[in-house]
Amino acid sequence: ACSSSGSPGSSSPTAGGTTGFDAAIKNVVNPSTATGGTLNIGATGDCDSWDPANTYYGWCWDMQRLLHRNLMGYKSVPGADGTLVVPDLAAAAGEHNADFTEWTYKLKDGIKWQDGTAITSADAKYGIERLFATDVFATGAGAYYTCLLSKCDSAGAPAYKGPYADPTGDLPSVTTPDATTVTFKLNSATPAFDYYMALTTSAPISKAHDTRATYTNNPFASGPYQVGAYSPGKSLNFVRNPNWSQATDEIRKPLVDKVNLTIFSNADDLDKRLQAGTMDVIGDGGVQQTFQTKIFTDPATKANADNPSTGYTRYLAVMQTVAPLTNIDCRKAIFYAINKDTLRLARGGKSQGPIAASMAPASQPGYESPEQYNPYPNAADFTGDVAKAKERLTACGQPNGFDINVGYSNSSPKGPAAFAAIQQALSKVGINAKGLPNPQANYYSTFIGQPKNVLDKKIGLALAGWAADFPSVNGFWNNIVNGETIKPSGTSNYASLNDPAVNKAINDSAKTSDPAALADFGKQINHGVMDNAALHAVDQLRVVTDDDGHHFLHRLAIYVNHRLVIDPFVANDDGQVGVWSHTVTDLIRIHEIAGKCLAKRWRITILAQRVADIIALIAYHTAVTQGFGVCGARIANALCGIGAIDAHRCRQTQLVGRVQRAGALQGGGS
Repeated sequence: ACSSSGSPGSSSPTAGGTTGFDAAIKNVVNPSTATGGTLNIGATGDCDSWDPANTYYGWCWDMQRLLHRNLMGYKSVPGADGTLVVPDLAAAAGEHNADFTEWTYKLKDGIKWQDGTAITSADAKYGIERLFATDVFATGAGAYYTCLLSKCDSAGAPAYKGPYADPTGDLPSVTTPDATTVTFKLNSATPAFDYYMALTTSAPISKAHDTRATYTNNPFASGPYQVGAYSPGKSLNFVRNPNWSQATDEIRKPLVDKVNLTIFSNADDLDKRLQAGTMDVIGDGGVQQTFQTKIFTDPATKANADNPSTGYTRYLAVMQTVAPLTNIDCRKAIFYAINKDTLRLARGGKSQGPIAASMAPASQPGYESPEQYNPYPNAADFTGDVAKAKERLTACGQPNGFDINVGYSNSSPKGPAAFAAIQQALSKVGINAKGLPNPQANYYSTFIGQPKNVLDKKIGLALAGWAADFPSVNGFWNNIVNGETIKPSGTSNYASLNDPAVNKAINDSAKTSDPAALADFGKQINHGVMDNAALHAVDQLRVVTDDDGHHFLHRLAIYVNHRLVIDPFVANDDGQVGVWSHTVTDLIRIHEIAGKCLAKRWRITILAQRVADIIALIAYHTAVTQGFGVCGARIANALCGIGAIDAHRCRQTQLVGRVQRAGALQGGGS
């Protein structure tokens, strides 16, 4: 899922109706009870799936709330209470036995599918049974349920194969004594099972309307909206579900009659539509750099924007199945070589949150700060330790480096920029990185999420981000590092880590609710993951400390007047607004040139695809802000020196320099 961080200077919590920057993080802005109209949502890529069993993008889980209801759900309020799990289709929270191995739910009266037929306990059971068809539903969060509800072999394969492979079979661990009662008998204690029932993955499904792999094209709705028309990769239109009843739903309070989702191939075009008011919200991430600059520099625009908090750790999956990364010392060489500071700058700078020394975010039990635990120190400022990286290269038999493929999503400029930073850092130790871009819609599901594809394309590194599925140790770690979740058809354990000690600690953590035990498990898992050098954490997006974990499930606030949601791409160290267009690899080093040339007051990262952007940036800051001065000409001359600017542009740049020296343009910061 896309994510953004909190920032200093946010408005204080006030009563509903407050306004100002970040006001919607803890408040409802412009509350209204007016009904009608259309909500227009834009995104830079389609969902990985519209089938609740197969989707795993955070923003797509948000969108699922329009179509599907679960036995349990999250309270729909801003702030800390947004993590409270409350009944949805169920009349009350699950009733459990003393050891949390048996849970029973009673359904509400009057709940219906879009065709008016009653939603029953059999539908709740069938929604779970489908998850066992792992050849069809390989990319969702089904791994939480399969071995919990069926006996699994040593490879993690459940005895029950699902309703498609075994149409006459049954999942005996789930029983439905009547049409409104469903009971789950679990293989191990699971105190957090109400959270499992709140995951969109467990949504009830009508067997009569299940079209298996093509269900994603026309899902059958239990929520307030149903599919009107869907053109994969282009648009999806939601219309009112006439048989949904507000009287049965305390979570959703839909006001608009229609919701239109439009997929844009150009992220900047989406921003322009947002500014013009023809789009109301961006569904899958924040605005791009041009619009962001306006937000940070124009008080009126900023007052209508929010910079929401998350609990994501952004990281590199280091594929231990792809040579030469099969050798742990080769993996460690990458850990030491990566310049986390430049990589963070490529995506926004310090306002993105603190650089991470390990995978566990600050919200996780057992978290240790970089001062407490830093297993791969790579310089005091995380800019990379070339000497240590080369030592590890020698130890793994690759003293001159090696070639490696890097996977990243190219649906917005952010992915290419991050790849450029990785490529630049690795080149300093002789590792030649080649980019493998892929569209957002299937980046995680079939590109880096299928082990065979990783091997076939020799994807050695992959950019990824992760937040907890629900607030627990198991909810953060299970699906990204538990070896039991690796399936040939798909996995979120992109690095294919399968460490028995890590697996056991994750499984054991799900059986307890004791805070001390959870903290110990969290620390064990984090250390085990880092010891394997399989996931290389880059940064941990800033969380709101008094929100008590609100970041775990970021829900789309579609029932209030729209606001702008931004990613904080403030590129320099001092909070000054930088300019970031698109990127090419050989321009990433300009940050280093600028850092040496400019005083910290004007240290700006320049990543541009069109050289004209750099010229315009230099001219602008020279003539308007008086911030570059002669230093701007030095940066431009450096670009000429590495051949990044053609002869004509270089002559223009030299002219700017002569004008500066003549005093026609006053500049500082030399």
